[in-house]
Amino acid sequence: MPSPHGETSVFCISDLSDNEIWNIGDREVAQKRGLPLLGRADILAFHILNKNLKLMPDNNPPRHVNILDWPSEKSEQKLIAIELAENSQLHLK
Repeated sequence: MPSPHGETSVFCISDLSDNEIWNIGDREVAQKRGLPLLGRADILAFHILNKNLKLMPDNNPPRHVNILDWPSEKSEQKLIAIELAENSQLHLK
């Protein structure tokens, strides 16, 4: 789901080992939020772009990307989020 600012924060994990992916999550998500990392959902960029969303890399921190152009209606956002979840792979820590 998008933040109140209309974006979703993700990381590009292509060409990374499983250990490298978990390290990014621990360093850039868990530590900054002060919460343990419980899992992640991996999805191909194709599925995001197929929903008419945009990927905007800012590399701040490295490999960081924002998903943009979410519809304004909450019900449409939820439908897209469900469809993205169906196309992602859940990894529990």
